[in-house]
Amino acid sequence: MGDQWVRDVRATPRRTGSAMRARSVLFSLVAVIGIAAMAPASVRSAPAALLGPAYDASTAASVRNLVVAMHSALLFDDEAPVATAEDLAEWGWTPGEHLAVEIWVAGDDFRVEAQDVRPGASRFAYSSTTAASPGVAGSGAVARVDGSRSEPRPDAPGVILTRVAALPPTPSV
Repeated sequence: MGDQWVRDVRATPRRTGSAMRARSVLFSLVAVIGIAAMAPASVRSAPAALLGPAYDASTAASVRNLVVAMHSALLFDDEAPVATAEDLAEWGWTPGEHLAVEIWVAGDDFRVEAQDVRPGASRFAYSSTTAASPGVAGSGAVARVDGSRSEPRPDAPGVILTRVAALPPTPSV
């Protein structure tokens, strides 16, 4: 009789330490997801805003590549002026998946502004008429626009190329 009772107790499954830890981790994960789902959008975008500087490096590199393509197209292609993003692809530049780009072209001069559409990203600008070296037009560098992180982001990625009589004023960099 005593042996039967011992066997019944031992047949009951015991909770091991690893099973309890796994259940605790699962419960914590569900709680974090539930809290995050109820948080306002401004709080949910905070982690992405921390990654803004990572987006900025990619945006600046893309603008530098765009500048090389624009200078090449304007210098060597007199017959077919740059009119679309597809024309720039022929010169080796394609826009990034999350990049909103605006290009203004006035004759052989141009200005570019680009920004990643994800939270926390800065806007970058380049103007072929700005001289970084005295007397050398087009030697300017791609620069981050001051205060651009606090400005509204573009709604959607894409490229807008506009031909104008005179370039719009360059933002403060």
